[in-house]
Amino acid sequence: RMKPTSVHHHYRALRVFFRWCVRTGRLDQDPLADLKVRAPRTLPKVPTPEEVAALLRACPDTPEGRRNRAMVCLLADSGLRKEELRRLRVRDVDLVTRTVRVWSGKGQKDRVTYFGDATASVLRSWLSLHPDPRPEAPLFCTGSGDMLGPFGIGQILGRLSRRAGIRRIGPHALRHYAATSLMRSTGDLELVRRVLGHTTLAMALRYASVADEVIRAKFQAHSPVDHLWAGTSASQRRR
Repeated sequence: RMKPTSVHHHYRALRVFFRWCVRTGRLDQDPLADLKVRAPRTLPKVPTPEEVAALLRACPDTPEGRRNRAMVCLLADSGLRKEELRRLRVRDVDLVTRTVRVWSGKGQKDRVTYFGDATASVLRSWLSLHPDPRPEAPLFCTGSGDMLGPFGIGQILGRLSRRAGIRRIGPHALRHYAATSLMRSTGDLELVRRVLGHTTLAMALRYASVADEVIRAKFQAHSPVDHLWAGTSASQRRR
């Protein structure tokens, strides 16, 4: 009854485990050696701009509401993963250069990602009420200044979704929103890859399918034959 993506996640975990068992002599052979499970090629479910706006409207003007509004904005703007967001420290966010430094992200890789002026303004509003604004303190924390729990961000977004009267939107859905918004507005796969922290363009290509109209418009503006014909006369084209 699992979704194909969940099946593949379990398969990957078991594959790594059994290879370790063989490598360390705990098993003579890998029971999954002849089993191949391909990752499903599915398009991400992307929130609409109206849904993201509804999430932001569901955040009241209280310390907790300002924190939640800043979380939604940063997720939707920079495309951070849930754990990357949860582990951010106050010092990791630079409001002057509009950058976020991610330490030991997926694959234990460090990277820098970005956010805009509106998100910077919302972050300043939250930091003005932060219970413990020291550089080493968690950027997003509880009322007592402690780091949010592993499921805290998802639970907060679930509550905001219910309050806004929309379908449940999780942290990864906002990451998809950031990617597709960038893709639609720029058509730049390399930009999407860099902002989201993908190692290759393969993952970023998923968002190209969602933003087909941008790719189509970009091609039509740079069609090779259109440019070829633009440099020839009408008589030459008929030959």
